[in-house]
Amino acid sequence: MKRLFLTSFGLSAFADFVGKDPTTVSIGFIPTAADLYKSKWFVDNDRKYLSELGFKIVDVDIGDKSQIEKLNDVDVIYVGGGNTFYLLEKAIESGCLELIRKLVNGGTLYAGSSAGAVFAGPSIAPVAFIDDPEDAPNLKTNESLGLVDFIVLPHYGKEKYLDKYKMVMKEFEDKGFKLITLNDEQAIVVEGDKYQIIESK
Repeated sequence: MKRLFLTSFGLSAFADFVGKDPTTVSIGFIPTAADLYKSKWFVDNDRKYLSELGFKIVDVDIGDKSQIEKLNDVDVIYVGGGNTFYLLEKAIESGCLELIRKLVNGGTLYAGSSAGAVFAGPSIAPVAFIDDPEDAPNLKTNESLGLVDFIVLPHYGKEKYLDKYKMVMKEFEDKGFKLITLNDEQAIVVEGDKYQIIESK
């Protein structure tokens, strides 16, 4: 059964989602979306948090095609935050998009934070108001993993995003996109074709 943990920011409920002793679980940790950021504190914090819980962290830079095979041997695929368009561009270039889709549909757990949560949906087009598509000059499509039928809008409620998300809702809800907003204390747990929003500070 397909299982996903999609969060805006917090990971406090992640260990319960996995449901196993963390010391027996390996995580393929993909930080690639943050490559363009001078400060990657959000990715560093997630790696530190998961490591302190006892998970085995296997870093996988999907900007490097030679690294993606590591994902075949992990229990969880974790995709961190950053620029969603850059992330999709690198995933397509490396062949990682198809590999992740295959692995998760085959039972590997998927966890995504911010850009990583958006990436799990059918399209990343709505976040063009948030992330700069020009950071991915070779990207020819907005079609992403399609593991779920909705698109996460992370960091909802933050003042700097309020006007931008109003524009997103206005433009994309009428086009048939299913949008789900998450604040920084929420996550979505997906079990098969069902999902629920939980607290994950």
